[in-house]
Amino acid sequence: MLCVLTPRGVLIWGNHELDTNEERIYTKNCQNAMKIVDYLKETRAELKHVAWPSRKQAIAYTIVVIAISLLTAAYLGAFDYVFTSLLKLII
Repeated sequence: MLCVLTPRGVLIWGNHELDTNEERIYTKNCQNAMKIVDYLKETRAELKHVAWPSRKQAIAYTIVVIAISLLTAAYLGAFDYVFTSLLKLII
């Protein structure tokens, strides 16, 4: 038994020859192929339920993340500078 994975799902064929004109991915283990197809179908269904942010919201959130990252970097850099200076004075 040969299992064929196509964009429409998994087709199970017998021992006869398959068309070579169509693009297909062949696999020997039909159960794994079915799991992959089921996973992709469920993922696609879940993505339809996602509340995607608008372009304006995405830009605003990106600016907030960059600003917080820069502030955190400056804060940690200042502490690094202070502690490095103190260690140089001690040593």
